[in-house]
Amino acid sequence: MTKPRIRPTQRYIALIVKPLPGFNPSSWQDVPQTYRVIEFVGPKQFRGRADAWRFMENKAVLDEWKNEQGIMQKDPIQRWAVVID
Repeated sequence: MTKPRIRPTQRYIALIVKPLPGFNPSSWQDVPQTYRVIEFVGPKQFRGRADAWRFMENKAVLDEWKNEQGIMQKDPIQRWAVVID
C-alpha cells in the first residue's frame, strides 16, 4: 500500500516596497521592475491569500492615486505590495 504524496507547503513572501520613480501602474497586479523594501509583512500560505492581500493593499493605493476624474497623479507612488514566490 502506498501513502498519498503530500505536497510541500508553498510560501509566498509578502513585502511592502517603494518603487523607484517612473513606475506607473495601470492595475493592482503590476509589479515594479526596481524597488526598495520598506516592510517585510511575512509569508502567506496560499496563492489566493497572497493575491487577496496584494489586491487590497494596491487597490487602496491606486484609488488614492487617482483623482476624481480618474486621471493619474504625477506624484510617485510611495507604497506598493509585492508577493514573491
